[in-house]
Amino acid sequence: MIATLDLNTLGWRVESYSRLSMQLHHHCSYYDAVRKRYTIFGGFGNMYYSNKFYIFDPEEARWDTLGSLSGDFLCPRYFSSAGYLDSNHSVYIFGGMGNESGDQVIGRRYFHDLYKVDLQEMHVQKLWDISEGQPNVVPVQDMLIQNDSCFYVLRYPESVSNSFLHLYRFLIKDGSCQILGDSIPIYSDKITTNARLYYNERLSRLFVTVQETRDDVSSKFSVYSLLFPPVSLENILRITVEEVFHVYG
Repeated sequence: MIATLDLNTLGWRVESYSRLSMQLHHHCSYYDAVRKRYTIFGGFGNMYYSNKFYIFDPEEARWDTLGSLSGDFLCPRYFSSAGYLDSNHSVYIFGGMGNESGDQVIGRRYFHDLYKVDLQEMHVQKLWDISEGQPNVVPVQDMLIQNDSCFYVLRYPESVSNSFLHLYRFLIKDGSCQILGDSIPIYSDKITTNARLYYNERLSRLFVTVQETRDDVSSKFSVYSLLFPPVSLENILRITVEEVFHVYG
């Protein structure tokens, strides 16, 4: 279901009981604040990977599918990341796991590719694929994209129970990337584990939420913040070494 939280009264209100036809674990999502539309893409359920876009219409209080798209084929997947750029009315889809058929029985592979979906032209364009030589990592479902030059996203090896989230900046033109900031621990043994990336423009800070569970009964919820724009990991290590040398040198 869809529910809203009133931040003044801290009271919840159910907006819709409308259901999708299947579970969509680890889908990605984005919110169009201008048109007030919430959209999800991909996900895994009923032994299948999805490549459909589902849009929630708050006025009708129901889900609907995005119309047919032309252009490049966007493979069914889950554990992908999405970001919406209002200046060109496009959503960007990055990475994930899945296969061309969507059938889990056939197996899965890791994607390290970027697609641009023009929502005015209803056209899909594959911008690049840097899968060769990449580690087996997945992104979290949110990316920060402020313009058409780069985007920020968290990635981690979801198959490793005790691992770390790392923040990356990718160039949209060619997929060149750089690791930024410090790492964040994450326990990813359960499918209900979830991490999200947010940006607060007023505070000039990135916020990361991590929800972890070891028994699917209770969960731990953590919030991290980072000044924006973040410095590179190389600079952090260099500053740390310089401080140690200053103290002990």
